[in-house]
Parts: sequence; C-alpha cells; structure tokens
Amino acid sequence: MIGAMAADQPTGEKRQVLEVGPLSVYPDEFIALCGGEELALTYKEFKLLELFATYPGRLLRRDFIAEHVWAGDAPGRSVDISVSRLRRKLPEGAIKTVVRVGYRLILTETTA
Repeated sequence: MIGAMAADQPTGEKRQVLEVGPLSVYPDEFIALCGGEELALTYKEFKLLELFATYPGRLLRRDFIAEHVWAGDAPGRSVDISVSRLRRKLPEGAIKTVVRVGYRLILTETTA
C-alpha cells in the first residue's frame, strides 16, 4: 500500500501515517516501522525517510533533499552519508541511487 492515511488514536483523533509497502511512518510521533519493527533513527534519518515516504518511487534530487531536510544548508556530502546510513536500516534495495542525480525509494512488500 502506498499513500498517506489517517489512523484512529485512542482519543478519537486521526493521526497521519505514510505507508509504502512494509514501511509505516508516523511524522507527528517520530515513529517509523518496517515490517512491524520500529526503526532506530536519528532526527535527520527520520526526516529523510519521511521525505522518501512522501514521494515513493519518485526521483529525489540531492538539492531537493538538502532543501527539505537541511533547509538548503547540507554541508559537503551530508545527503549521501545520511542516505547511506538510512539504507543500512532498511531492507536491501529499498533506496536506489540515480548516479550524479539523487535517490529513489523503491520499497514493496517483497523488498522486506
């Protein structure tokens, strides 16, 4: 399943969840699950994953990522290093590199 959904909370309020294959990201709660297991992410890794989950399957250019995760001020190879660290926490092949351009989240039920 790909897309944003609203899940019921105990108070009856709706909470936002971004779902891509086995991945569920709860932006308001700083929680990310993959295959039902909670991912231990840094703040930047979480914001990066949230961005990928917002645009599943779409090519995200490095400058677009820098603008949205670092407010345009990503020093040196910060984007590449953060993507590399995030990759280690996701199923193999979940993030594809488009050489010299950017990255794309390709995560399906069979990727997990």
